[in-house]
Amino acid sequence: MRWISLGLVVVVACNGGAATEETGESTSGSSSSGDESSSGAGPDLCVGVTCGAAATCDPHDGRCYCDPGGHGDPDVACAAYDDYCAEAEAELGHGVCTFSVPDEATWLDMTVVGVEDEGLRRMGKYLAPIDPASPLPTLFGDRSEYNLHLCMLQEGFAGVLPMFTNADYLELVYYRSTRTMIAGSMYELSRDDLAVRYVFTVEVPQEAFELLTEAEVYTVYRLLQDRFELGELGYFPRNTAQQGTALTWEDPGMPVLFNAGVKEPKPLPCE
Repeated sequence: MRWISLGLVVVVACNGGAATEETGESTSGSSSSGDESSSGAGPDLCVGVTCGAAATCDPHDGRCYCDPGGHGDPDVACAAYDDYCAEAEAELGHGVCTFSVPDEATWLDMTVVGVEDEGLRRMGKYLAPIDPASPLPTLFGDRSEYNLHLCMLQEGFAGVLPMFTNADYLELVYYRSTRTMIAGSMYELSRDDLAVRYVFTVEVPQEAFELLTEAEVYTVYRLLQDRFELGELGYFPRNTAQQGTALTWEDPGMPVLFNAGVKEPKPLPCE
């Protein structure tokens, strides 16, 4: 693993020597002994791991993840969930969310235009479960209808999260002691010279004990990437605290971008 610097952007590349930049630069991955994964990126940590129904083991971290369309404890069993997004749309008369982004049309429908001068071509939202007890599966919010996750959850998921308040939201996605989901943004970047075109952020407090670990961010990446078919996702640390933590990671298993010329917009109130 080696750091690559392109002007204002630094990318963590952990692809076992594969080219990671459109400029053709490549990195040399360190060799590993033991069983190798099919990608040649290192030992397959899934050897001997048995996942529950509708779940698959990831050779990068040896953990089980629910397959798209499933939700629950991947070590025991994942089950199909109700079509919350369709139910909310039928009740409200407009888009609320989707459980996957299979094509460009869906991405355009669920996102809003960003500011090219601020490095953002389009902007979206997501929620991802990090605990089997989470009330909802991975979903991509309709940012054209909702500026904030809270607004979407209050209006579109009243049946799942009745009387949902801002304090409830902070418990659900923000504080380590209670969170069972992670909330964040998804961006399509304006620059064409980056390793990836699409990135995701995580919204957690900046205190050291609240920040997501390398393994936790990789979990969010997997939950999103498995359901996002437009291309490879990268992680975008959104403040100095997150950047400092990410700089210590040795093998994140995903692209990590630092300062890609992006200026994140300030949150807007519910409309």
